[in-house]
Amino acid sequence: MPTIEPLNFKVIGVACVIGISVSLLTLLFSEIAHLRLIDWNYSPWLAILLPSVGALTVYYCEKRFSQYRQVGFAQAITSYHFNFGLIGWQNIVYQFVLGLVVLICGFAVGVVGPSCYLAAGLASYLARFSKCSSSHVRTAIACGIAAAIAALFNAPLAASIFALELVTRHYDWRAAILVWLSAGIASFVSNFHNGSMLHIPLAEQNIALSDYPYFLLLGLAAGCVGTLMIKIILGFKIKNRPISLIVIVAITALAGLYNPEFLGLESITPSALLEWDASTPEAVIWLLARILLTGVTLALFLPAGSIGPMIVIGGLVGVSLSQLFSGSPDAAMICIGMAALLAAVFATPVAAALLLFEHVQQPQILLPTLVACVIANACARKIFKTKGLFASQLEQSGVDLKQSPVLQINLVDQLKASFNRV
Repeated sequence: MPTIEPLNFKVIGVACVIGISVSLLTLLFSEIAHLRLIDWNYSPWLAILLPSVGALTVYYCEKRFSQYRQVGFAQAITSYHFNFGLIGWQNIVYQFVLGLVVLICGFAVGVVGPSCYLAAGLASYLARFSKCSSSHVRTAIACGIAAAIAALFNAPLAASIFALELVTRHYDWRAAILVWLSAGIASFVSNFHNGSMLHIPLAEQNIALSDYPYFLLLGLAAGCVGTLMIKIILGFKIKNRPISLIVIVAITALAGLYNPEFLGLESITPSALLEWDASTPEAVIWLLARILLTGVTLALFLPAGSIGPMIVIGGLVGVSLSQLFSGSPDAAMICIGMAALLAAVFATPVAAALLLFEHVQQPQILLPTLVACVIANACARKIFKTKGLFASQLEQSGVDLKQSPVLQINLVDQLKASFNRV
């Protein structure tokens, strides 16, 4: 049975080192993934050739290194709860290489998921190298994931809450201090680089009480779209691996032939959405294309991330609704849509709202964002009865977090241990 370990200078030092090293690794991975190596408009054949090369590479590596293919955010959660926080270096290399292959080859997935797994693996190694206790090795995984999100988004508070809600799934003040420390240092280091990967240049907003019905509708729409994404990712399965990869390539290639900008990481970003002058049909086409491309790619187990694409899809929901309501994109609706979809898909309404707030730093945007996030989360959880994406993926793979030895600590024993060791 796990016990609560006291804080000491060694553990605090390890958390600081995790923040620095994870931020550097995460920024390196993100920089490589975002290199403009390919001009998708150069030739229509690229839309067929590169996804095919990517799928063949994935298939070869899955066959050749099958024992290391269990990677991704959900696997980091599993390592925390059931594997004493242990992640093999081979899995880290596998995630690094194939994550870059999938991203560079144009699949509609994101950087954050692979970065979080890489961060969890590196943090686990640093804690074990420092001969930390097993409970602190587990906590190091949460520290690493928080540091990765903080480095990419420059939002240490939201990153800490994401890690505590999605990874540890219980609150202990010692773990919270270490997680926040790693996230804060990673965000500080990231500022010496280019700052956040997520740029939201939102002009000063004046939110009136009459605007709140629109935010309520936005929350409901985000809840519906988030539920649809979860259903696609969990439900679209093809057991034959070669056929599943052919399907991914075919869908990606057809989308790229229709519009090359559907491919790659740079074609549409949160900041670009705020400056986007698209008609309502065009916005809806982009939304449907992203839902299909991201949903199918994640459903068929390519080793890449879901957090970044959900931010873009949420922004597209905001674009589509604001076009419908007013005939032109509304910046507040777009930004709040990003947060609301994160809340719906990952069941983290507070962290999603804080992620946006830490970026725009406008107090007047916090309340409508919280309203939309809470409504989106309630819609997905209460109306459609869906769990968060990572919890659902673990459940589908046979992992029951309720059986986690970490979560089975008796609350009374936990409180006694806390008081005895202060």
